[in-house]
Amino acid sequence: YGHHATFLREDRQPAAEPLEFLECRDGYQRLEHRLSMLVQRHGKVHLHIRVDAASQYAMNLLAFLHRLPWPKTISVGEPRRNKQYREVHFPKRKADATESHACARFAIVERPHASATVSLELLALREVASRLEFQVKQSTRLVNRLHNLLSRVFPELAVLQNDLQARWVLRLLEKYPTAERIAKARLSSVTAIPRLPSEKGQQVHQAAAQSIAAERGFVIEEVVRESVRALQASLDAEKRLEKLLIQAFRELPDERAKQVATIKGIGERTAAILVAKIVSIDRFPTASHLTSYFGVFPEERSSGVDRDGHPLPSRSKRMSRQGNDLVLTAADCFR
Repeated sequence: YGHHATFLREDRQPAAEPLEFLECRDGYQRLEHRLSMLVQRHGKVHLHIRVDAASQYAMNLLAFLHRLPWPKTISVGEPRRNKQYREVHFPKRKADATESHACARFAIVERPHASATVSLELLALREVASRLEFQVKQSTRLVNRLHNLLSRVFPELAVLQNDLQARWVLRLLEKYPTAERIAKARLSSVTAIPRLPSEKGQQVHQAAAQSIAAERGFVIEEVVRESVRALQASLDAEKRLEKLLIQAFRELPDERAKQVATIKGIGERTAAILVAKIVSIDRFPTASHLTSYFGVFPEERSSGVDRDGHPLPSRSKRMSRQGNDLVLTAADCFR
């Protein structure tokens, strides 16, 4: 709901009293008035402004600061770097005033380069990408819950079909939510489920008849149906957000950003996600910095067994799982 500003001279001494102001027009006018007084008092000045990266809470402030008429350099600090800098110079002190003072000191002493400005179109793309990232995680959570539920309701299904997001699986479970219900249904009714291969339908029906499931009955059936509907709604939301993501990507004014989609194997969806997360390629000095940021690089994995119980071959490689979830999901699509 507000911000804390610290004002320092070049010698790191206070240039004015600290200012706490609300996230509103009156609060921003107070900040502008304070800066105007400093400019009048000191004459020709250059403002070095350091803003703590506070996700969406800093967006309005940054837009306001960029509109100020005086010479300025505005940089946005990464939370981890800001914390480390504060701990070095102001140990055992953690408060808004201390965080603000540390940012001001960093701006004056270190003189960081200006952070890249973000267009309104790129902001819109980032908003949609952020929402899509949340929705993908939500779908994953719902799939895991459904897996957990089916382990007691129809455990054999996960052996026959690993991907519970398949449309035929969701249609089947909504119509016949337990092994008991599937076993009682006619085989022709089961194999009539859209997109369910006939052979797979026969296997499911047979497995349901021999299932060791512990839970059954009306209440459990409704619980399964609710889980399926929640997952279906989440997947539908993903589809809508993906359409918005591609639309926002196409509306970007910077044609250079759109060139990512011209790389072989990368479609508009993946390109939009990458551009939304990269923001500005100038943030990364080398290609290695970029791949490390996303975690899209192979790593050795030679311990354990595969899905079928066979030992993994020596020096087996897989994609790293250290990076951004949404980018890694896109990377799985084109690697």
